[in-house]
Amino acid sequence: METPYEKLSNEDGYSYVRPAGTPSAAITEMTVAPEMQAVSRKQQDLPAPKRLNHLLVPLDGTREGEWALPYATALARMLHAQLVLGHVTPTETVNPIAQALHIAGSREQVAQQTFAPQALSYLRDLRWRLAVPMNQMRTFHISAPTVTDGLLDFISTNEIDLVFLRLRTHYTAGNLSLGTVVDALIRQSPVPVLVIPPAAEPSIHPFTLRHIMLPLDGSALAESALAPLLGLLTQAYGQPGTPLTVTLFGVAENYAVLPDYQSYLHAIRARLLALPICAHIQINAIATVGSAPGAIVTAVAQGIKGEESEDGKSDTISAFASAGPVDLVLMATHGRGGLDRWLFGSVASYVLPRIEIPVLLTHPVFAP
Repeated sequence: METPYEKLSNEDGYSYVRPAGTPSAAITEMTVAPEMQAVSRKQQDLPAPKRLNHLLVPLDGTREGEWALPYATALARMLHAQLVLGHVTPTETVNPIAQALHIAGSREQVAQQTFAPQALSYLRDLRWRLAVPMNQMRTFHISAPTVTDGLLDFISTNEIDLVFLRLRTHYTAGNLSLGTVVDALIRQSPVPVLVIPPAAEPSIHPFTLRHIMLPLDGSALAESALAPLLGLLTQAYGQPGTPLTVTLFGVAENYAVLPDYQSYLHAIRARLLALPICAHIQINAIATVGSAPGAIVTAVAQGIKGEESEDGKSDTISAFASAGPVDLVLMATHGRGGLDRWLFGSVASYVLPRIEIPVLLTHPVFAP
């Protein structure tokens, strides 16, 4: 039988939930409903904007490897950012037994070593093919023991602010295979990564950035994703006439804590609207009940259906309906174990094969 909860409020205006009948003096973090322990904390200041001035696209010389380019070039134009195209040749000797047995990564390593003599001419050709001003683009070709080592070193020493990663359409034991390089960069990159899912098809749905969805659960980890959001707003959307909608999205596990999610999201919305850069931006605050992975996929595919708040006002659902489809999901990750430890748990194997838009991942170490 579920424990009944009663709703309380403190002097800061944030709602708490405790088991019914608990004495007021006994309200502590342990008596707050577990789902909302993070939400009940006193709110921190908004993070400083994380500007995205240098965008890195790692390339391997294949057509599939170029899949992220339409997204990167579009975002570079929106943000007036520099596009950095790079190739890393691995120098470690390939184990012939691993190659013969098709051990993961061995064939790719041989292919990259074979491609090395053509790498510079390939990158030069890309510079001419892409519709980006030459002064907003640069290329590099380096060697390193492994591709991961080379990319991480380049990111750390060249003021890179965002890395584009394309997920391959490989599956292992029913789960999406990230690949060794992609997994390592998601876990170890000192900057955010923008992940392109396998189902994304820019030729069918050209990338724009008019509607960003930001899942939040009240924790400091989740709120770290506000830093790149504010960076995007600072660079591209601080003026009238540039349409943009941001939807703050919360998924409560049950109806007992739903009002607290609604209060929390509206508090974040109010803090954002107080910023000058948000003066011309539509910001929605929508909470729903369910499982976070499924709710994220449904929101992206079909739109967000929020729940009414206690005062009877809907959580800007009609405003969301007029905002159009979601173009980007921006969310936090612990940075441990690749995408298997996203903000809401193991959602990668569920979400990525089921959405067709990019996901920008960040975690607290990315603070500017």
